[in-house]
Amino acid sequence: MDDLWTRTHQVSAAALASGALQPIATECLTLRENGIPFAIRILGSLADKERARERLARAGRQDVDPFLPPDPALLVSEAGPAHLCVLNKYCVIEHHLLLVTRAYEPQRRVLNAADFAALATCLADGPAMAFYNSGPEAGASQTHKHLQLLPRGDAMTLPFEPLLTRAATRGSPTAPEMAFAHRLVALPDGLLARPAQAAGWLHRCYRELLEAQHLVVAADGSVTHPYNLLLTESWLMLVPRRRERTGTVSINALGFAGALLVKSREQAEALRREGLMRALVSVAG
Repeated sequence: MDDLWTRTHQVSAAALASGALQPIATECLTLRENGIPFAIRILGSLADKERARERLARAGRQDVDPFLPPDPALLVSEAGPAHLCVLNKYCVIEHHLLLVTRAYEPQRRVLNAADFAALATCLADGPAMAFYNSGPEAGASQTHKHLQLLPRGDAMTLPFEPLLTRAATRGSPTAPEMAFAHRLVALPDGLLARPAQAAGWLHRCYRELLEAQHLVVAADGSVTHPYNLLLTESWLMLVPRRRERTGTVSINALGFAGALLVKSREQAEALRREGLMRALVSVAG
């Protein structure tokens, strides 16, 4: 595969120019709670996204899968025989990629060796944050299996990363400052620079984390309990989920790295009143 992030920049520029890529503007606030930082993004206009939904509804196509096939203008790269990398059409963070299966698989299905081979291939091309929302209760908005990738840089801050990295490098299965249910493991140094080795290691570790959190793979290949998975070059973390929302705020995997998304300042204030860590605790487990 060509350098993934160079290709992502090129395709993003063309898709922006054509209107195929429709970013959603946000304002980012940093709040601290008991000394722990949180990044709160407040959405701008959702008008374009809502108009797209209305067009599909009027056409009687509410069950359309946007990945079968993906919009050619958003296609960045192939990622092995079973996966494609596509731009997130309604991105909040620049250069947000979706790693989707070429053929339909349910989002609830357990991640397999091919998923991790594709993921490792992508991560070998530069530092990125990968995450997975296992179903609607974990914050997934599409039922077609997809992982997500965000390039590391100024636009992508992970407020909890120093705390998680410190715990992982000490060999702790949890970060003591993180009150929500989770399981954490450190990656060997330089693992992601070796895609074939990384794929096997990550797959084995993922299955061990599922087992450690008592998450069962059913006969149909689905995981019987929702969860989020987060991956950096330093650690892998699994968070079991109880529900998608706290109040009216939906929380996906990035919430457990300290990055939350809200639709309004009123929602941000409601979260602050509830307690930001308490909100994460309420949806995990």
